[in-house]
Amino acid sequence: MRILSVILLPQAPKVNDPEDLKRYIRQLHKVLDEFHSSARDNVSEIETDVAAAETDIDTLETAVTEIKIGEIVFTLFCNSGKNLTGVRGILRVPFACTITDYYLLANKNVSVVIDIWKDTYANFPPTDADSITASAPPTLTGAAKAKDTTLTGWTKTIAADDILFFNVDSATVSASEAYPAIINLTLKFERN
Repeated sequence: MRILSVILLPQAPKVNDPEDLKRYIRQLHKVLDEFHSSARDNVSEIETDVAAAETDIDTLETAVTEIKIGEIVFTLFCNSGKNLTGVRGILRVPFACTITDYYLLANKNVSVVIDIWKDTYANFPPTDADSITASAPPTLTGAAKAKDTTLTGWTKTIAADDILFFNVDSATVSASEAYPAIINLTLKFERN
């Protein structure tokens, strides 16, 4: 915040002497000239600050608009002898988006199929009938990585507040308490 200016006027003389009055008027002119000069400088600085703030706002608006790509991540930790099938993750998506691809990674070679079910909050919970992956769910077959950038047959659109269930359809994992398998499914999306 800026303080524009404060004027301190000289005390007015008694009007007995015309020379004192002339000196006083000259002092007033000098003070007023300094005030006008200071005010012009302040206005110029304020205009510069406003222009800089408008540029900052434009930059922020552009940055917010460009933040459209993100990821939804599901991670599964597996120990030997555990039943891994069934719903293993639930997520509410608070914004509308379109899934563009997935990456499935593991810390060792595993075989796993992860289906994704989607439904509205009103129809919660999703079921197998709500699968978005068609006949191409994220799958590892004796491997540690897979990706799909076409998502053939998938229902790719997600509305704001849709619920996703991550259902492990099948899993063959060799793991132990000391060396568990970690499986990470990343859905890449673009916000609508």
